[in-house]
Amino acid sequence: MACMAVASSGSSPKTTSNGVLAPISCWFAQPYIKEMHVGLSRVTGDGPKLIAGGDVFADINLSTLVESADGRITAVTSEPQGLWEWSQGKPPTRNTAATMQGVAFPVGIGLQPLPGRLVLPEENGGVAILDAEGMLQERIEASDLGVAPGAQAMMFDREGGLWVAWRSALSRIEYPSRISLFTMPDAVYGESLNLARTQLGVTTWRGPNLFVLAPNAQSARWALQQQASRTPVIMNLNSVNGSDYAATIQGLWPLDGGSPALPTDHVLEIAAVANDPERIWAGLRNGIALLQRKAGGWGVTLRKDVSFEVISIQQVDARTLWLSSRVGRVARLSLGSAGDLQAASILEFGQEAGLPKAAIAIEKLDDRLLFLVDRGGFLEFQDGRFVPSATVPLSETGAIVVAKFIDPMQLLATDASGSIRLLKRDIAGVFRVQRSVFDDITGIGISRSILVDPDGVVWLAADAGVVRVDPRIELPKAKPQQVLIREVSNNETPLFAGAGSVPAVSVNAGSNLRLGYALPSYRAPEMNRYRSRIRTVDGAEDWSQWSNETHRDFTNLPAGAFVFEVEALDATGGSSGIASVPITVVAPWYQRSWAVIAFWVLALALVWMGVQWRLRALRARSAELERLVAAKTEALHIAATTDPLTGLCNRHRFSEWIHDEIAAIQTKASAAKDDDAVDLFVAAIDLDHFKLVNDQHGHAAGDAVLKAVANRLLGFKRKEDLIFRFGGEEFVYLGINCHRNDGKILAEQIIKAIALLNVELDSGVLIQPTASLGWSVYPLYRERPELFSLDFVITIADRALYLAKQEGRNQACGHLPNLAVDLLDRAQADWRSRVFSRHPDFLKRV
Repeated sequence: MACMAVASSGSSPKTTSNGVLAPISCWFAQPYIKEMHVGLSRVTGDGPKLIAGGDVFADINLSTLVESADGRITAVTSEPQGLWEWSQGKPPTRNTAATMQGVAFPVGIGLQPLPGRLVLPEENGGVAILDAEGMLQERIEASDLGVAPGAQAMMFDREGGLWVAWRSALSRIEYPSRISLFTMPDAVYGESLNLARTQLGVTTWRGPNLFVLAPNAQSARWALQQQASRTPVIMNLNSVNGSDYAATIQGLWPLDGGSPALPTDHVLEIAAVANDPERIWAGLRNGIALLQRKAGGWGVTLRKDVSFEVISIQQVDARTLWLSSRVGRVARLSLGSAGDLQAASILEFGQEAGLPKAAIAIEKLDDRLLFLVDRGGFLEFQDGRFVPSATVPLSETGAIVVAKFIDPMQLLATDASGSIRLLKRDIAGVFRVQRSVFDDITGIGISRSILVDPDGVVWLAADAGVVRVDPRIELPKAKPQQVLIREVSNNETPLFAGAGSVPAVSVNAGSNLRLGYALPSYRAPEMNRYRSRIRTVDGAEDWSQWSNETHRDFTNLPAGAFVFEVEALDATGGSSGIASVPITVVAPWYQRSWAVIAFWVLALALVWMGVQWRLRALRARSAELERLVAAKTEALHIAATTDPLTGLCNRHRFSEWIHDEIAAIQTKASAAKDDDAVDLFVAAIDLDHFKLVNDQHGHAAGDAVLKAVANRLLGFKRKEDLIFRFGGEEFVYLGINCHRNDGKILAEQIIKAIALLNVELDSGVLIQPTASLGWSVYPLYRERPELFSLDFVITIADRALYLAKQEGRNQACGHLPNLAVDLLDRAQADWRSRVFSRHPDFLKRV
């Protein structure tokens, strides 16, 4: 994938000989540029070359240009709004079917994460995701992430995560993702919802209201939308034998119309009758009903001799029916012939049979029943008692909130921590936890209901909303990240911190050493796992257990040579490699043989050192005083001749330089030939509108601009040239050994160098300073260099600067003598001060 961007109408264009050249940012092997009134060109070694048919973009604003791996190019235009496509060497063609409806223009630089998908940041909205035909497929709204609208820029990291820079925040989004979150409407926000698949779609409810997941007509985004309902308060919802029913506090209501059954009863559960598509089981408060829908109403058979509210129903065969409750009781009904409910015998079980006092749901697996205890595990009924299931062991599932069999070989289970586990049946028939896409789901709270579609798509009703999980989606393969050692400290004293290569560590024996590490993986980083060890150089000590701890402490290390190693696994289980750092633990000095020898040598040397110490101290003091005086003198001279803000020479230094060098310049000029480069180029530079910078952004911003301009001039100047700051926003540039005929070129180069400068303030504001420049040369007349002083030449440069300001700023203006020296009227003593009035044509503009 590759992309480029051209400036929107709000960008600041740069003038070229062909019109206006829009600034670009690109990742093509050969970049593209968009020239106003010219079109789209590809930059080659010979300069910009208009692509075939590129002139169609001459007066159209380009927002995005992306190139796919197969060389197919897609462009988005904002004025007019449209989608263009073409292949290399072919002219651009507008896709007239692409209306771009639903995209909030203007848009920024787009990306192409997958073939046939285009991601566009809306400068005043969210992120729009289009298909190859320009149709809006998905949206990422700022409100989904809790940030202010306005997507400014995007990028994909090496793990395939989409980073979006909003106006006030930065977010990372997994796209494409197997996981989609649909937030709840205000009417059901904060409720513990159940999900059902009805003829309307994925459906939930609260009170008497139904909410169906459907696309919003305005934004094309899917959301839970309230549907008209005529039912009382709904307790459950189910589809039985192709028809949808609502179990309510006033009976069983068909959602397709018709009269309700049991209008005076609380119906809590609905289930199909085995091998009988005409009849329905209904769980009641203290009873069970067998219903048959008829043309004129309902056929009803009732048994109200159950001691609990029936919340779950499972029929094993034609003669056996199981019921469960919220209070830890279960009933088994032995039906009469032909499933006769009235003749059925009822046997109830409670705590005496091993059932905990909790809500119990009944699941069917193959030909057996499993009883799921709320916040517990699965039980099985054996020999009149309920025992922990060996098929679905609690050690694998943990304490379950809700569970759902995807098929006889797969089970989904959620717990109170929000974790979602996928268990698969092994060769022994036991369900074991397996690594799956559900391990990557975090931050949605507790999932309280699970719905599995026939195509394998899983729906979760969680605290954060309704979550859709599609395991079929292929994600971009993330590049493995290398685990990094980020911190080494000894007894809380930092030895290393940051990134990059970790130097060898040396500590004393008995030290307490802490090593911190991290894995730069943003895909569920809370699921990163680490193990580490410290071993001798030639050893192979055991690793620690895997954990999410990001540091390791070692105390009382013995003397020797060691290596610390750490390995990490990311959320997908991918290995990060091993990072290591060598550690040398040094024995105490008093345990070393050289210490004793050094002690005796030291004792013998003390006497001699006592004699020498006084003499050396006096000599050292004298030398130090001399050094301090010299350093202080040098520092005072530097401070007196240097501008403290920019580091440039100041006006005082300028005066010193004139005193030291002006005689040599005059001598060289008087002896030079016409084509010798012996002139002193003198330029007065003044920043444009500098007061506005101080007024609008503060003096700190003005100081930042001055320093940036000074640095740009220092980087631009030749080795022998000099730059002075005279004060405020005024600079003087002295070009040594220049030719006066080259002054105009040098002046324009200085102006352009400053205009290319971008100064970013701490607030993020970008300032592009410009300057006006007036210049002349010294001496004005080579044959009479003493006739006009350098100060007089600076006055001429200031006059030229004033003219440049008058004529619009951001330009250079120069003045050179226009009259021969002999034509000047020098009869009066003050002739220099009157030379401009007596000779209006004294100077010529260059």
